[in-house]
Amino acid sequence: MVDSIAIGKAQKQFQKRYKKRTTHYALTSFFTNLLIFVVTGIVILGFILVPYQVYGDGMSPAIAKDSIVIACPLSYEFRTPQRGDVIVSNNHLYRVIGLPGDKIQFNGGEIFINKKLVHEDYLDKGTLTFPVIGKTDDVYVPDDSYYVLCDNRLCYDDSRSGMMITKDSIKYKVLFICSSRKIIELL
Repeated sequence: MVDSIAIGKAQKQFQKRYKKRTTHYALTSFFTNLLIFVVTGIVILGFILVPYQVYGDGMSPAIAKDSIVIACPLSYEFRTPQRGDVIVSNNHLYRVIGLPGDKIQFNGGEIFINKKLVHEDYLDKGTLTFPVIGKTDDVYVPDDSYYVLCDNRLCYDDSRSGMMITKDSIKYKVLFICSSRKIIELL
């Protein structure tokens, strides 16, 4: 007959070794996953999502001064900018209004693209958009260029001053907006 004491000792030794191995495996697995998570986060924040601080009020009211936006440099690698996209170009934020080949017109403080009124829900109600004084002609957007405006229409550092943005000069597409007040509240 098998000694029950010997069997009990063998079971306890087995359980002890099993527990030690599973603890070791769990710790190894945890730290491996943590390392993968940290490296992935660094890659995402370094190459895929880029924080960008807004210094001026050119995009107010939609994006306030001192806000931080999260932008993506890869957004336009596989597609073209769309009307309404907020972009970073020449270290400024702009909203894409006109696409290549579009005809831009200003009439009575409103924008018309290809003779259709543009509804800009992101602007405060009653905001009027006028061309730069003396430039009342229709504007044709060249191929590979975009007509961009600041949301703050009192700021004329945009295409109304004659500057068109080429696709190559667009660095990022803005994906998220974090106001500085919300960040301070989180801290």
